[in-house]
Amino acid sequence: MTSEIIITLVGLFCTTVSSLVTYLFTRKKYNSEVEAQHIENIKEAMNTYKAMVNDTLTEQNKKIQYLQEENDKLKQQINVLQSQLVNLLMSKSLAAISTIAQNNVASNPAEANPSEAK
Repeated sequence: MTSEIIITLVGLFCTTVSSLVTYLFTRKKYNSEVEAQHIENIKEAMNTYKAMVNDTLTEQNKKIQYLQEENDKLKQQINVLQSQLVNLLMSKSLAAISTIAQNNVASNPAEANPSEAK
């Protein structure tokens, strides 16, 4: 009977030790798998973020290009309008000078033609 108890106790001890060793190795493996999955999730999140940033940069660059083109067009229109304004002012000034000269000649014929006044 005592040998049966000893065999039972040895079996129980071996089973307990085996279970403990298995638990420790399994826990280590499980923790490393969890850590590897966590690293993989971080990599995926970074790739997603990188793609979002690249898309945003591409969109912003397109908008900047469009705004630069619009700005160039508006600068050209300003230059055209400025030259038209200068031409208009010059023609108005010449017309005003011509009108003043004609009014002076009409009001003072002697000043307009000094040789005839003598």
